[in-house]
Amino acid sequence: MDISNQDQSPVPSEIKAPSITPVKYNDKEEKYLSKMKQRVFFSYQEREGEHSEFDGMTYLGRCEDNRKGANTYVKPKQNKEDTNYASGTIRQKLFTYLAALNNLDLSADINAFDEHNNEIRELGEGVEDILFKVGEMDGEGGDDEKKVLRQYNILEQGEVFVLEDYKQGFQKEKDITGDFNGALDSITWTEKLVPEEARCTRTIIPNENVILGSCRIFDMERQPFIAYIEIVSRAEAEARYSKYQRWQNVPLEVMEVLSNVTDASKERMYSPFHVFKTTKKEEVEILHYQDRWNQEAMITINGVMILPIGFPLKLISPSGEYNLVKQVGEVISPHFAYGKSQVQRMKNNVAILDELMRMALLKTQKSYAPPLINNTGKLLSSRIYAPGKVTYGIDGSKLTKLDPDANGVTTSEFEMIRMVQESVNANSVDPVASGQQPSGKNVTATQILEVQRQAKMVMGLTVFVCSLLEEKLAWMRIYDLLKYWFQSDGVDAN
Repeated sequence: MDISNQDQSPVPSEIKAPSITPVKYNDKEEKYLSKMKQRVFFSYQEREGEHSEFDGMTYLGRCEDNRKGANTYVKPKQNKEDTNYASGTIRQKLFTYLAALNNLDLSADINAFDEHNNEIRELGEGVEDILFKVGEMDGEGGDDEKKVLRQYNILEQGEVFVLEDYKQGFQKEKDITGDFNGALDSITWTEKLVPEEARCTRTIIPNENVILGSCRIFDMERQPFIAYIEIVSRAEAEARYSKYQRWQNVPLEVMEVLSNVTDASKERMYSPFHVFKTTKKEEVEILHYQDRWNQEAMITINGVMILPIGFPLKLISPSGEYNLVKQVGEVISPHFAYGKSQVQRMKNNVAILDELMRMALLKTQKSYAPPLINNTGKLLSSRIYAPGKVTYGIDGSKLTKLDPDANGVTTSEFEMIRMVQESVNANSVDPVASGQQPSGKNVTATQILEVQRQAKMVMGLTVFVCSLLEEKLAWMRIYDLLKYWFQSDGVDAN
């Protein structure tokens, strides 16, 4: 039961909220937290300015616009006679790209060399096998499923942020005494937290939840700092962080770290939560902050710092680099951190195509049921034009068309629709690459092969950036494997 909106009702005496001891910082910690908050907040404000690279939109607005376009968002009707038609062209094109990528093996090819630059083939193949096995253990569908998701995110948003981590979690375990026979006192149990098997994980962080130190620096390694937000259930946070000394100080609600960044009333349709603000007491907001130049990291849970200030970054990311990997799909500028998505590239032409199709549909409806001028002096139903309908007692000559030329879509209008469709194909992939029958008469096999070859050239850049992402992730995972995989103890700070 959701009790997040029942705060004004009295709490029954038998149900008491857990006692939370407020955190007490020393002067040094207060200064560090204040500086960190300022850095993150100012970078967020820079990102949320109106950028010409986003057609004058903010970053959050661009992300929302991309999601709506990729999911064929159908706007509600403004007028009763409107047609809320959406062709779904963008989504079909995205899955054409995704299907082509899924048919390729983009996994990393590892080559190992000794100090004399001689290749050690067995070592390289061994590391590849370990990466493959670790990928199979990464979640329910393994890394293969996550690969499809991150490739889709690149196509939808223009960039993707993937967290490469080695996690040691804890699971609540209950030791049961007795057999349950229906009586309430027939069974007892004791509870304890036991460590889960540590494993490498890759997690896609929502674009809105990543704050880069500067949106004018393209390379992640040159970012002054990064921060990203996780919204998880309190039970999951407890399983991950209950052994930390300050977990007992984590309040039920978010403290003033980033709570005032956004207006809670502007909830976004495709976001599962308010960005940087959770309103449910069953959820917590985890802020991860990393500064590679000072080699330090910090984690706050609902505003409470749980790591000592200056905590070494290498204890979280063994490479000493940010463990959040960014990959841009289509570069906007070498001096801009974000990219342009396939949705952005196609949305204007598809919007024109959808509008033309809506107008063509309305015009066709108008030709079947034209607007009439009724001079009969009687109130008539629109059903008089239904097939086989017999209407008595009216003078048909007094029913005239308001628009005598309402004859449906003309040839020139069809040509206009076809021209816009060709423009959409030119900015994405040809329908032949999607397995559709080529248009026109007497199409030869050579023409089909040429169209398919050109489609592969257009998709070549997308294939390259997706393979580059897998290379970056493989490098990050190798560092984790070298430090943790062959050890019995897992990493502590994640």
